[in-house]
Amino acid sequence: MLSNIIVHLGLCVALALSAASTPAGSSLTKRHVLTCLDPTNAPIIQQGYLDAKAMSAFSTAYISARGTSDPLFTQYFKTNTATAVQAVFNAIALDNSVQGLGCPASCPSGSGVAVTDAAGDIDFCPSFYTFASTNAICTSSSSTLPLVRAGQVIAQLSKVLSNVGSKAGSCGDSAALSAADSLQNRASFSCFAVSVYKATQC
Repeated sequence: MLSNIIVHLGLCVALALSAASTPAGSSLTKRHVLTCLDPTNAPIIQQGYLDAKAMSAFSTAYISARGTSDPLFTQYFKTNTATAVQAVFNAIALDNSVQGLGCPASCPSGSGVAVTDAAGDIDFCPSFYTFASTNAICTSSSSTLPLVRAGQVIAQLSKVLSNVGSKAGSCGDSAALSAADSLQNRASFSCFAVSVYKATQC
């Protein structure tokens, strides 16, 4: 069963990488529109977005295969149903909205990694680029999960696509949340997705 999940992720990543050559400003299939025109930052945002979609599809498949009694599921989502959690991941994996992914030179103080608006546009702030690439999930020697850009994109997309709030910021604090609060915590979804990737792909 697990091998089937791994194959599924491989297909998702292959599809994501095949789209990575699309120029900035173009509307990509099933995705936000990359409005960032900076030649350095645009590819970073684009790859983070594509990885986030692939990891979300993988998370949905993992839950379908392993169920709600899986240790990673109960760690972050407690007694919640698979349907409730998968709905958020599916919204990201199948995103077909036309909102923008921008890269302003600066953001208001206290904005964190990104600024979103009511329309669903996401502007990635300078601090976003300090996070690691998806490869760091497997190469990091730390016992804690690395902070990767794809995880941050998952958090932002869960906010604009599913109206998920923020109850805790770190993975440790997210794991300590109640079942109800975990569904309203963006970090719960990003930490779960990164954890699943690390457990099955590294």
